[in-house]
Amino acid sequence: MLVHSSSRWPRSLPLAVLLAAAALLHRRTARELAPSLEAALQTGEVPAAALSASCAADATASLVFDAFGTSLAGKLALVTGGSSGIGLAVALAMAKRGATVVVAAHHEEKAAEAAALVRRLAGRGEVHSMAVELSSLASVRAFAEAFLGRFSSLDYLVLNAGIIDGRGKTEDGYDEMFQVNFLSHALLTELLIEPLRSSRGLIVSTSSGTSENACESLGACHTRFCECLSDFRWLPPPVVPPHPVVLHLASGPSPSMSSTYGISKWAQIYWTKAVVAREAARGSGVRGFSWTPGLVQTGLFDPNNASLPSGYRLPYWYRLPDQAAAVLALLVAAPDAFQNGGYFSRDVMCQDRVPVDHGLTDEMLPALLDHVNALVGLRAA
Repeated sequence: MLVHSSSRWPRSLPLAVLLAAAALLHRRTARELAPSLEAALQTGEVPAAALSASCAADATASLVFDAFGTSLAGKLALVTGGSSGIGLAVALAMAKRGATVVVAAHHEEKAAEAAALVRRLAGRGEVHSMAVELSSLASVRAFAEAFLGRFSSLDYLVLNAGIIDGRGKTEDGYDEMFQVNFLSHALLTELLIEPLRSSRGLIVSTSSGTSENACESLGACHTRFCECLSDFRWLPPPVVPPHPVVLHLASGPSPSMSSTYGISKWAQIYWTKAVVAREAARGSGVRGFSWTPGLVQTGLFDPNNASLPSGYRLPYWYRLPDQAAAVLALLVAAPDAFQNGGYFSRDVMCQDRVPVDHGLTDEMLPALLDHVNALVGLRAA
């Protein structure tokens, strides 16, 4: 349900005000709104002024929540990768709106330090810290057990943790980047699905535009659009030794290095779609989205990292974490205004972004879900 103050944002806005706000919004974005947002704007379900502020290039997570008058009091959010970057920005923005936030991170001390910082800056809400090692499925299971022992509900599951410099195979036998960025998050979600169902919760997966070149990065093909994922031969991917590759980006060919990062981010998008489709069929009320923040000033993207395409290593392109997190905040503030299971981008704020399927079809989504569950030792949820 859309959370906003009905006294501040009446559903029946005067047409002139609605059109003026919409015109301002379109001038600021220079693009069309996502169809679902356009419909919500026209019906008054989404306040025009709030949407105009939220879709601006300089919007932040805090600004979005303020614009919608969002209250998260009584809600529980779990944020992986919450000790720095986007995760920390999300944790702080949600805590400021009254949410109880669990900051999950690789290092226990860093998680505790981040939780203390959020607690101090937010000045409200409860903030907890928990450690989880995403390169270990056993650690994920232990984390989920501990979480369920402390909390009985879960309203927001923000799957944000990620690495870009995997170091071979994990103890579970998988490529480290694929497991940390995706596979462990899939296991965590399934282990926490019951509290998500009881709360009619929201899953948000942080993906990346590198998903568009997932097959090229693996060396499975040498074009941007190929069908290396029309079956599950590349899931899980092999550990790929670093070697030069050429990625065919939208802007043209760009030298890079081989990587499993792209396929880990591709998997997040389509696995999220698969989970959402299953939950819709069950009528559980669990919703989900994936999104890409673009280039952000975090520890993940080092301007001197040679594995990134050369055109990406320009510091002045990078957004601040709170600016990147504006998309996530908008999905939390107005989830019913977005296509369930959709993929969104900070670069084209307030629009649908069409992911590259690499040969996967909608009909294959249930099989994808079963395949992933088998990889982590689960039966169908």
